[in-house]
Amino acid sequence: MSEKIALTRQKRYGQFFSGNRVAELLVSLLPQEATIDYAIDPMAGSGDMLFALEKKGFGRKRKVGIEIDAELRKVWESYESDIEFIQGDAFSTKVPNAPVGWDLVITNPPYVRYQLLNENNSVDELPTAEQIRKNLLASIDLNYNLDNDEKHLYIELASRYSGLADMAVPSWILCASMVRQGGYLAMVVPETWLNREYAVPIYYLLLKCFDVESVVVDVNAKWFEDAQVKTCLVIARRKKMVSLEEVQKATTYYARLSSALSGKKTLVDNFQYKCERGIQAFSKVISEKVQIFTKHYRGNIENTIRMFPQIMESNYWRTQIKNDASYFMPLDIAKILPDDYMEYVTLEELGWKIGQGMRTGANDFFYGEVVSCAENSTVVTTNWYISNLTIDNQNLLHVLQNRSQVKGVLVLKDELDKRVIVISNQVRQEDLRVLSPDIANKV
Repeated sequence: MSEKIALTRQKRYGQFFSGNRVAELLVSLLPQEATIDYAIDPMAGSGDMLFALEKKGFGRKRKVGIEIDAELRKVWESYESDIEFIQGDAFSTKVPNAPVGWDLVITNPPYVRYQLLNENNSVDELPTAEQIRKNLLASIDLNYNLDNDEKHLYIELASRYSGLADMAVPSWILCASMVRQGGYLAMVVPETWLNREYAVPIYYLLLKCFDVESVVVDVNAKWFEDAQVKTCLVIARRKKMVSLEEVQKATTYYARLSSALSGKKTLVDNFQYKCERGIQAFSKVISEKVQIFTKHYRGNIENTIRMFPQIMESNYWRTQIKNDASYFMPLDIAKILPDDYMEYVTLEELGWKIGQGMRTGANDFFYGEVVSCAENSTVVTTNWYISNLTIDNQNLLHVLQNRSQVKGVLVLKDELDKRVIVISNQVRQEDLRVLSPDIANKV
């Protein structure tokens, strides 16, 4: 196979194999006490993830790998292992499920760009984007691992994710749907993918249905030689679907590793914690969520939602907030309230209305500064009129024109000396005669 053909094939299959070191590091993030008897890699590639699990002693009852590329069959057959390898498309392959769903779904999903997904691939017999979505929806519909509310959510996500999404998006949805309650999802993902608008439905799925336990980042983009991007390892544990109100309480252990920690055997050979070194030391730090800040390692606990910066600005998220039974409190406000403070209302419920302000370019025309106040009217002075104006109070509103009027973080209404002129449903007396009777009676 020529180098050009090999490169084209790699792009179409989205093949950037994890290798032993990335696979072992991802497996080391799993809790040592976790019960993982049934494990599957739906996009197994050359089997790196499953062999790392076997080495660690996970998946004792069953380990299954699915891979669409028939060329890799000879790689699997060269190993002596009890791993079941199945050649086929994970979105349509009928694989006997674990008794109550899989204890662990682990994979490095293919990253095939949407342009390639929409090409005619009859030669390779690879599914198009439309076929992938159709097969994904069918798989979710037949999934007995999800209750009715969860199935509704997964079907909505599978139906609505962007046509500009790469293949990783439906792969995440499929993998997440296979995890049993209390089971684990372990994924490899480029750091840039965490900032993609089209991935927002996946963030929403993780926040609603999983506890994202740890995220580990390769800060020097050294883990994949063929792809010069920073890599993230994500471990999430499935839970019962929660409201957006509960989402804001979730935390994640967030770690950033320098390539200086890498050695000949593992990516953390030079990592040291207390009396241990290497992958054992790293695994213990992750398990105990130890907050460490050094030149080559930074590990701390973050609000999970901060792992996905795009989600707060997305239209999808705003739509879900409106549909959810609870309100979502901004993180900066939630941080200053007591943990048990759950009763709050919106500003709109208090009668406040918030807008962008006046953007006419003629602000001075609308603003006046108070000279004196009476019961029914107020005298104001303006920058555009040579004399003071007496205006009915119904046509004046208290206004905070700029930040300089606030001393500290609090301002009282009676202390505001600015007014904004508001004229609504009113006309001059001499103009009444030109109005129709219906309109004139309303002003």
